[in-house]
Amino acid sequence: MIDRDINYAARQICAEQDAKGDTDTWALYVSGAWDDTIWMHLVEQGIRRGIEMERADHLATDYRHVSPAVMAAALREQSK
Repeated sequence: MIDRDINYAARQICAEQDAKGDTDTWALYVSGAWDDTIWMHLVEQGIRRGIEMERADHLATDYRHVSPAVMAAALREQSK
């Protein structure tokens, strides 16, 4: 998932949550007008952490025989 996809997903999540309220501001999230809000940054951060955890879990599951040092090096390499 690239940054553009993460941003799009965060916009959708924020818009859906905002639409549950009594205001009509959800469209500002969808349009990108509120991309610099704290809420958007937190949602994007959560998506990124979820991706990292999924990758780490995949490595731990598929490569149990690999030492922790080698797994850490592989994670660092993937994040580049």
